[in-house]
Amino acid sequence: MYRKTFYGRILVLLVIALSGCQSAISTNPAPTLAIATAAAANTPVASTATKVVEPTPPSIETTAREADGMIMAHIPAGQFSMGSNDGEADEAPIHDVYLDSFWMDTTEITNRMYGLCVEAGSCEPPLQTSSYTRPSYYGDPNYAEYPVIYVDWSMANAYCLWAGAHLPTEAQWEKAASGGDDRIFPWGDDWDVAQRKRLNFADGNNPETTSDVTLNDGFRDSSPVGSFPGGASPYGIYDMAGNLWEWVADWYDPAYYVNSPSNNPLGPAEPGADISMRALRGASWVAANQDVFRTSNRNGLDPSKSSESLGFRCAR
Repeated sequence: MYRKTFYGRILVLLVIALSGCQSAISTNPAPTLAIATAAAANTPVASTATKVVEPTPPSIETTAREADGMIMAHIPAGQFSMGSNDGEADEAPIHDVYLDSFWMDTTEITNRMYGLCVEAGSCEPPLQTSSYTRPSYYGDPNYAEYPVIYVDWSMANAYCLWAGAHLPTEAQWEKAASGGDDRIFPWGDDWDVAQRKRLNFADGNNPETTSDVTLNDGFRDSSPVGSFPGGASPYGIYDMAGNLWEWVADWYDPAYYVNSPSNNPLGPAEPGADISMRALRGASWVAANQDVFRTSNRNGLDPSKSSESLGFRCAR
């Protein structure tokens, strides 16, 4: 279960499926999410049509990965300010970090991409083939360009290795999300989602909880990758706020920033008595409080768990 709860905030936490769960769900599943507020009104499910992803800004160098066709964006070497002194305790202190250049997936890994790894015999199928509101999801061509879900940390790690990449470190993920210029959200400092659709989050169309019934992003749970170009980071990377929580490489230590290395930090070297979770980033469609979508927000989860609101992307 997730490490933290936010007193006085509307935050839906994941209550995850055990890695042994393998049966598909033929009807809408019984809720596996802790509900912080009353469920939203019953509104029609959005169309499953895939939305076109706007091109990455021309100033950003990109490359297509051979294994799965993923477009990766180049993140230049340099220093950026990581963390926040205005967020949760595990985000402090803010500190300067230097990273070598790297490449980051511009979207979360899709059902179609993950299926290539399964077909190659290098990945296990997702632990469930449904989504929260869709009895058929993984393996259904209507959802080929939606992000893969119900993968635990080892499954995500195996995919990235198969693709010739790796799970991003927390530092790589945060720099790719923030653009290295200390912005609060991937798109900037203002929570202006009412004026422009920025992300997939718990709005008025959400089946579990909502922060504002007047807003509707069009999706009751996950959305096709890249559906919210207005929320892209300065490097042209999509869905780094909302849609799904994302596994990253590091072991999660809430006190890590106190003594974090200043060059290419990798997180704790190994788990210990107080370090048993892998880090998560990005928040998901079940989150209603805007604070969790900040680029510096951190979370942790037992690496053997999976969920309908948890996926991943890769780096290189």
